[in-house]
Amino acid sequence: TAFLVKKRTEFFGLLMYSGIALLFITAPGFRSLLMYFVTPGAYWRFSYALFVPVFVGLSLAGLVKYIMSPGLSRFLGVSWFIILVFVTYVIKVPAVNHKTISNPGPKFSHNIMTQTYEISDLVEEGSIILAPEKIVVPLGLLRPDVRFIITRASGTMIRFKAVGRENEGLRRVKLRNAVESCNNNDSIQSNELWPDMNVVVYPRHCPSLRIQSLLMLGEDWDNYLLKNFQVLVRSNVKKSE
Repeated sequence: TAFLVKKRTEFFGLLMYSGIALLFITAPGFRSLLMYFVTPGAYWRFSYALFVPVFVGLSLAGLVKYIMSPGLSRFLGVSWFIILVFVTYVIKVPAVNHKTISNPGPKFSHNIMTQTYEISDLVEEGSIILAPEKIVVPLGLLRPDVRFIITRASGTMIRFKAVGRENEGLRRVKLRNAVESCNNNDSIQSNELWPDMNVVVYPRHCPSLRIQSLLMLGEDWDNYLLKNFQVLVRSNVKKSE
C-alpha cells in the first residue's frame, strides 16, 4: 500500500488498509471464507486482529521517520514510542485471558477439541445440552444448531436478571455446579425444569448413577465414556450411524 500511494503514505495507507479489513470481515463472500478457516479451532474475534498490522505498521513508520531525523526530533520520537509501549503494557485491562502479552496459539487445546468432536458425533441436531464451560464454548462453535442449559455462569446470570428471571438463572448455575462437582445436597428435578434436555456432559470421575440420581433422570439414557468426560444421551435421540 505504501509503495502504491507513495505520497501521504500514513494517511492513505490507513484508509486503504482499514477499507480492505472492513471489507474482509463484512462482505458475504470474504466473511464466510474467514469463518470457514478460523472456526472452531480459533474464534470469530480473530477478525479483530486484522487491524493490528496497520497500527503496528504506522507506529513503526513514524518511529523510523523520527530516527532518521537529526538531533532533538530523534530523541523525542524514540522516547515517545518507549513511553507509549510502556503505558499500554501497564494500563491494559486484562480480558478473559488475563494476559497482557502471550504467545500466539490455538484458543482450545488439542485434547479439548478432540473430545468436542467426539461429543458432537453423539449429539443429534437441535439437542439441548448441559455441559461444562470448557466444552460449551468449542461445541457451540462447532455445532451452532444446539442449545445449552447454561453457557458462562456470569453471562447466564446477566441475561436472566435482565428479563426478571434471576431465579431461573440461579437454578441453571446450581445445576451445572452440581454436575461438575458430582455433589449436591439436594437432587435437582431437571426433567421437570428442562424436559427437553437430552444430553449431559460431566467429568469422567463422576459415577454415572450418581449423576442420574442427582438430576433425577429416568432410565432412558445411554452413557458414553470419553478420555476426560462422560456423556449421557437420551436413548431416543442418539445420532444414527
